[in-house]
Amino acid sequence: TRSRRSCLVSKPKSSNDPIKRKGSFSYPSVGSSNARLRGSTAVAALQGLGKSQPQCPRVLETRLHPPHAAKALYPCSSFETDSQNSVKLNVNAGHPLIITPGSSDQSEVFVINVVNIGERAVVVTNVLLVTGIIKRDYFVQVVGSPMDSLRIHGKLEPGHQGPFYIDLDPNDPDNWVRRIAKDMPARFRRLWARRMKVGISTAVGKTVWKPIEKTLQEKLIEAAKERKHAMKG
Repeated sequence: TRSRRSCLVSKPKSSNDPIKRKGSFSYPSVGSSNARLRGSTAVAALQGLGKSQPQCPRVLETRLHPPHAAKALYPCSSFETDSQNSVKLNVNAGHPLIITPGSSDQSEVFVINVVNIGERAVVVTNVLLVTGIIKRDYFVQVVGSPMDSLRIHGKLEPGHQGPFYIDLDPNDPDNWVRRIAKDMPARFRRLWARRMKVGISTAVGKTVWKPIEKTLQEKLIEAAKERKHAMKG
């Protein structure tokens, strides 16, 4: 005789039957006879339970530095991300002396030299400065010297370089170094100078930051000391 095996036959359920998962709890629907709720507050608290709710992303409050605020307002597409990754710049910010041939005059300048070491052309949109030790302050540096070979919104081809020149006339009581040195604190001057950086913003949203060179740091410290002595006198 052939043995008969008992088979478990699932009972078909209608589409109106609620689906219960293991370990889950069922809640009475609002307004049903089984829901024994007192007061409208309890009804509002259970309203919508058991129903699928749309998943919305949580928006967290963020603190944005001024240079990044505009960038954070828009989602970054994959194309923009790839473009940012392909931008490769070498930035130097120093204080050389320019000697004119046939003349004994020397011009002091603050030079920001930008070299495109990547494989794509780069459009420079802004020159930025950041100062401060703990609290960081951001500035847009105005450029446009006749000696500049690189212009704002100008294209820098791969393998090319372009400097920005800022005149540091020693006879000018309000030249660039002396203006910046006004914000330097009396204490921790060297740390403040080491923390100062120059930023080159590009059209694809990437900013390359570079600390200023030691010669310019010393120039700022010297100007801050001179200002302190002048105030005492």
